[in-house]
Amino acid sequence: MELFIGANFFSTHDTSMYIINPKTKDVFAMSTERLTRYKHDYLYPINVLHKYLKTRGINPKEVEKVFIGLPFQSNCTDKFSAHLNEKEDLFRKIFNVKYFKDVKDAKHGLKYGGFVKNYSIIFKSGMSAKFWKSRILKNLKIFKMVNGNDEVSKIMQNIFINAKITTRCFNHSYAHIMSSYYSSPFKEATLITMDGSGDGSFSQAYSYKDSNLTHISTSQYVDEVNQKVGTAGSVGEIYSHFTTLLGFQALADEGKVEALAAYGNHNNEIYKGLMELVKLDKKMHCLVLDAKKSINFLSISSLKPLLEKYSKEDASAAVQKFLEDVTIPYFKHIVNITGINNLCLSGGVAANVIMNLKAFEEITPNIHVIPAMGDEGTAEGVAIALMLDNGYSHNDIHWIKDMHMPYFGSSYSDEEIQKTLKKSSQISYIDQGLNWHSYIAKLLNEGKIGALFQGKMEWGPRSLGNRSIIALANDNDTRVKMNKEIKKRPEFQPFCPSILIDEKDRLFESSYENTHMTCAFRMKKKFLKDLPSAVHIDGTARVQFVSKNDNQNYYTLLQEVKKLTGYGVLINTSFNKHGRTIVETPQDAIDDFIDTDLNFMMIGKFLVTRK
Repeated sequence: MELFIGANFFSTHDTSMYIINPKTKDVFAMSTERLTRYKHDYLYPINVLHKYLKTRGINPKEVEKVFIGLPFQSNCTDKFSAHLNEKEDLFRKIFNVKYFKDVKDAKHGLKYGGFVKNYSIIFKSGMSAKFWKSRILKNLKIFKMVNGNDEVSKIMQNIFINAKITTRCFNHSYAHIMSSYYSSPFKEATLITMDGSGDGSFSQAYSYKDSNLTHISTSQYVDEVNQKVGTAGSVGEIYSHFTTLLGFQALADEGKVEALAAYGNHNNEIYKGLMELVKLDKKMHCLVLDAKKSINFLSISSLKPLLEKYSKEDASAAVQKFLEDVTIPYFKHIVNITGINNLCLSGGVAANVIMNLKAFEEITPNIHVIPAMGDEGTAEGVAIALMLDNGYSHNDIHWIKDMHMPYFGSSYSDEEIQKTLKKSSQISYIDQGLNWHSYIAKLLNEGKIGALFQGKMEWGPRSLGNRSIIALANDNDTRVKMNKEIKKRPEFQPFCPSILIDEKDRLFESSYENTHMTCAFRMKKKFLKDLPSAVHIDGTARVQFVSKNDNQNYYTLLQEVKKLTGYGVLINTSFNKHGRTIVETPQDAIDDFIDTDLNFMMIGKFLVTRK
């Protein structure tokens, strides 16, 4: 047996693995956070590998070859510190943290960098002197400087003791590009990735035609700006910079800025100042960030008066408009250069659904945004690249392109689910059988809000009907309740609708068969009053169109909803309590169900309510 493993291993956020077994044509993919429940977790993704081996019943001793790819060349070839990974792992064990919020609370008031010197905390945790000496003093007092390749090879060899381990590193942007193409429906494509930074660039453009990948251009990361301003050396980092300045969390809350932008007016000094920072170089086919202007404008001293002068809404509108007005001409130029009208977008910036809408409306109707567009998705790209580098042709791996729905995570049998349900004294459950859809539709039609835990977990940041909280979209009070009482997030944040593919042309002015919630569309005005919770204040909706072939269970439920309401539409948001990640296990589902105001949960074939 041979395995191809892409691993976002050395990252400050969203570590992950994407595992391919070419013999069985099986894919397993998951972010570390789904198992640790620490949002955007950066610990080594070894727990994902162990999860894969367990769910697939694979004895690691029987694996003969393991090819592992890493999407950061700089971290693979240079020495780096493994200290932080071990330190964070140990910290969580000492404080017995379970969720991201628990980590933040544990660190509050504690000088994290020196917590190992606080003997009282260690001893209060019940840890022995032997543990103190063997783990803390040995591993944490001394920084471990290791070679990336060597570190990964050693870890893998300890798991696959009889296997030949081959490790290779790839450019970060190249990993994004490969994942976007091989998750797309296109035979040929214009490929653009854009993120904060990755191996010295923040955007790269390629074309794929006649089985040949051709590099078009690179937009360089400006380290001088990063050093002077702090993480603002690219278009993506400028957006994250404003996310922080507006009181949100960078690399997590950019979507809040995007949502808030719809309430503001962009026509102000912030927008005009930002537009002076980045220019499109049509000769080099790239974006150029002006270092001097950026350092002057993006400094706290310069921006503070502007942010005090304008509202959060207007500032958000300014940075959102800046993003659109910089990226869309760039995307259009690259498409003109390649002559290929199929556009694939990847990288963290591609999570911006309004930017993607503008690309759809102004450049091409043939657009694809990879479901795992952020750094977790780089694992997918390097796994595929490894196969191509080790004897597999494009035709050999075409079956991966056919797996366009990212249900690549773990699943649980009804027997496993029921075993877990029996352990909880706070819930009741009944066996609804396999034909539960009409009954759940009736509950939803009564105004109930529930959760779905079905089949394989989704790969990427979006819940696509298998780990989802759902409700009808016909009442604006539902949106308010879900934000305030269930998700506990700002009221201005919209929810995304799951919609029968049959409703696409009926409900929207124009759209494509977007099945991943990666692009917004404009709903026809005559339907806004009937589906108020499905749209944002600007009349757009980030849609998941659902077909029978994509998700039989979810499609059937939407059909039943349409019979009762006239619309095959449901609000769909990720199944998790605020501050936690999307549920992965039946126990996660029970925990978050109990800790929220959900009315019911459909987990496997069991309907769960509170006692």
